[in-house]
Amino acid sequence: MKGFAFTYWFAWALLLVAAALTGVASVPDAFFGGLVAAIPAAALRPVHVRIGARFAPVFGAAVGSVWASLMFLKVRWFGTPDNLAAASWMLGTDIAVHAAAFAGAALFSALQSRGTGLAVGAGLTLSAAMSAIPYGVIAAIDHQVAGPVEVLFLASADVPAAEAPAPLAGATAVALSPDETSLLKELYLVTEGPGGAVVQDDLNRRYWPLWRKRLTYPGNPGGPVRRLIVLAPALPPGAQTWQIPGGSDPADRTVAHLGPDGALRTHPLSSSRQSVRLDVALSPGGLSFDVVRISPVGDMYVTLNTGPLPWTFPASVEEAPGERRPRPKFDAGR
Repeated sequence: MKGFAFTYWFAWALLLVAAALTGVASVPDAFFGGLVAAIPAAALRPVHVRIGARFAPVFGAAVGSVWASLMFLKVRWFGTPDNLAAASWMLGTDIAVHAAAFAGAALFSALQSRGTGLAVGAGLTLSAAMSAIPYGVIAAIDHQVAGPVEVLFLASADVPAAEAPAPLAGATAVALSPDETSLLKELYLVTEGPGGAVVQDDLNRRYWPLWRKRLTYPGNPGGPVRRLIVLAPALPPGAQTWQIPGGSDPADRTVAHLGPDGALRTHPLSSSRQSVRLDVALSPGGLSFDVVRISPVGDMYVTLNTGPLPWTFPASVEEAPGERRPRPKFDAGR
């Protein structure tokens, strides 16, 4: 019973410290959650002693991973949507924390008969190493993949040649930055008009900045910012969806030119190493964005949904096929 108690409090302390340092849970949640999670770590003490110090950490890490996965399923089945979103964001770190704590407690149990000092030192060292290495990998992936996505949306409008679209009431004007202007000049004709910079494509369609939106992933608000510039010609009526690859390098800017029926032109060309995808959906209520993050080690992220976003000026809309006027015939009598 004494060995069970030592293992229980040792596992609880490891879980509490690791959870607090990695941010996988608040201190109160880690305090009470660790009280429950330490029970299986201590209950398996006879197994750890029997299999020895060589294999006990492996067994403990496996049990910790299973425990964290079961707790995630509990939240998924019985938790609120907000709790599920938080658990999904931190699932990888949660598994790493429990695997490290259970492995350290298992090694502590296996070595306790050789001396308390040796058991505590070995358990702490193993748990710290197993917490630091996976958490470091996860933090590096988060930094690369889960940074903010800034979307600059340019739309076409039906206005005379020497005029700019009038902003709607309460709308905030959007201007192109010097870097964005330089990039767009490599692909399109950019001139100064009455309302600021005007982008003109090869079909003489003109585009003005509609709005700018920064989409921040709650798990990593301070990472590198990916910047996507989206150009939409006359918007087709009804629901439309486009999938824009964000690329694997946050330093690259992606320019996407939307077309009908999901058609898309991007610069640079889409890469197989893309790590972020922007799903643009057009509906009568406005534009909606879904940011899909593609992790190299599995589905670690939930989709970030934003919208529908209102217009800041009246954009062009294509006529529906049934509304188009028939072409006149001049040879009907022949």
